[in-house]
Amino acid sequence: MEAAGPTDLRVTWRGKRAAERVELAGWVATGGDILAALSDPAVFAKASVGDYGSSVKWDDGEGDLAIDAIHLKKLWMSKSRSGRASCWNGNPGFIFRMRRPLP
Repeated sequence: MEAAGPTDLRVTWRGKRAAERVELAGWVATGGDILAALSDPAVFAKASVGDYGSSVKWDDGEGDLAIDAIHLKKLWMSKSRSGRASCWNGNPGFIFRMRRPLP
């Protein structure tokens, strides 16, 4: 997992080889004051894998900002090309693989 743009993450899901891009602009926009810090590209770029691969977290210097893997996967699926969010089955096994940043 790595930041791939001002509000995008590049995520490799457990069991998958290819990284997927997840757009979080809408999620950040609906978070009000709590997620406002993530509108700053410098803060968003500090994304890291948290909780043994079950979340993405950001250190904004004032508190913990995070999104769990299940909600991140649901956001990705709602925007995927197939548009088939119904294939998400609620399985909590959507865990990130730690990997080096892509070149």
